[in-house]
Amino acid sequence: LLGDSFVEALQVNDGETLGEQLRALLEKGLGQPVEVINAGVSGFGTDQQLLWLQEEGIKYAPDLVLLAVYPHNDFMNNAEILESANRGAISKPFFALVDGQLQLRYFPFDPDTVPPVTSPFAEVAVPDVPPGPLSGLAEWLRPRSAFYRFFDPRIRLASPRLATWLARAGLITPGQESHLVAQGEGYVPLTYQVYAQPLTPEWQAAVALTTELLAEIARTTAGMGATIGAVSIPSPETIYPERWQRILTHYPTMQSGVWDLHQPEALAASALDQAGIPTLLLADVFQQSASAGPLLYLEEDGHWTAAGHSLAAQATVHFLDTSGLIPALAGHTLTPA
Repeated sequence: LLGDSFVEALQVNDGETLGEQLRALLEKGLGQPVEVINAGVSGFGTDQQLLWLQEEGIKYAPDLVLLAVYPHNDFMNNAEILESANRGAISKPFFALVDGQLQLRYFPFDPDTVPPVTSPFAEVAVPDVPPGPLSGLAEWLRPRSAFYRFFDPRIRLASPRLATWLARAGLITPGQESHLVAQGEGYVPLTYQVYAQPLTPEWQAAVALTTELLAEIARTTAGMGATIGAVSIPSPETIYPERWQRILTHYPTMQSGVWDLHQPEALAASALDQAGIPTLLLADVFQQSASAGPLLYLEEDGHWTAAGHSLAAQATVHFLDTSGLIPALAGHTLTPA
């Protein structure tokens, strides 16, 4: 099970993760042991998933490689010009697409040998903020006040400018909101530019690179004698429209832009289809459950709740059952809860 933070699932208990729920549902349906190797790593892009599969995944001799794709940020993660700007440094290997061929750079990775970031998308650096005069009060409140702990993350979302002022005063610790305010009035976070209509040439190149990376994952899997499938994870703002409205409120410049929230998933679906990878699109089942069911994404974090993992696991088991991705499962009828 390849993926990023959605698969690693540090936000929920071990038994609530997509991987563990898949294992339990498959074992219940088949009446035989099933092993799911959770190879999800927070921040991983398709490129790192490919390298892990080639270097480590092959050692497990899997029957199935199941790739969890998160189109909202996978294209950015894979493109050096975008991801280095997003992270503020070159902090991993990257592939480049040269004359239609993948070329690997910075591998094995050595942070002492990589060049500085030269991306035109690099953001304004935020200087360190010295402890404010009220930092002692904040330290006293944090372990003693449930209201303080409730207030802290929410004010950062509701009013980044007020949160920045509170950080300077020492009432909260400096965080991402200080970075956002430093970028200026016309700032549009790089991560949301994947929704822009039309995509810039840099984003179009990221899509082309990702398409080839997916094809290489498919070739690598075939070379291992395994079957491959994919699950496409929708972003929280595509499932809950009010989240997108909050984003537009936080970044007023975006209100005059043209955005297509379904564009990343459509691009990823096309790339997966070109690579010959059968794919489950989770957006439909998530949208059907969002209005009546429990919350599927954590409010501040944006990752799946336990209910989100459960829904994804049930849909994935049905997908595995009906697609025939694992020949050894042929003839069994799985009945998800």
